[in-house]
Amino acid sequence: AGKVWFDDVKIVKGNTARTVIVSESNYYPFGMLQRGYNSTINPNGNHIANKFKYNGIELEESLGLNVYEMNWRGYDASLGRWMNIDPLAEEMRRYSPYNFAFDNPVYFIDPGGMMPIGLGDMDEEKNFDFKPSNLPTPQTSTYVDPSGKIIKHIDDGDPNIYLVNDPDNWDGTSDGLAVIRTEREGVTYTPGNTIVQEDLNEGFFLIDGYLAAQLTKSETVVGGPGILNI
Repeated sequence: AGKVWFDDVKIVKGNTARTVIVSESNYYPFGMLQRGYNSTINPNGNHIANKFKYNGIELEESLGLNVYEMNWRGYDASLGRWMNIDPLAEEMRRYSPYNFAFDNPVYFIDPGGMMPIGLGDMDEEKNFDFKPSNLPTPQTSTYVDPSGKIIKHIDDGDPNIYLVNDPDNWDGTSDGLAVIRTEREGVTYTPGNTIVQEDLNEGFFLIDGYLAAQLTKSETVVGGPGILNI
């Protein structure tokens, strides 16, 4: 592919005489387009950009669906209902899992389809079966080297702590690695820090800056360089 260079581009500040309205959209609270005075459409408008409408969300018009494609599910503004069940339906059992913004889009918003968010102070006891601060935290996996130093921490839905015997030749995955424990709740695992004895399953130990494994004669060493057989 080649490159195209322009040397005559100018940015000109518009004025009322030269500026034109590309498109105009006015919506009812639930997102339905109001009719009668939204007919301003200019050919200078970008076709792709004009797909982003209510709340800045892309409107999927193929097959006549007219559904807003949000992060977690699709939304039909003509019905004021989601097309899929709420991912957190069990946490908000007082409402239909298809409701939008607790049926009150003037006060609540739901920009992604996960759960409504109140503007300003919100009566959580009235609207939720949980407190947002009590939602489960994402599960992450932690990888440590033979000295117990954390070398990687990633949000991947896996709460295990893995032992990486040879960090220099490690492929970055958990394939073939020994699990030394699952992460403790409420503990932050930061790369560069070192895990403590409480982060190890029974049979693993931290001795003089090295991980050690309790072995019997019939077992094989689970570690590599720096792993002590005690």
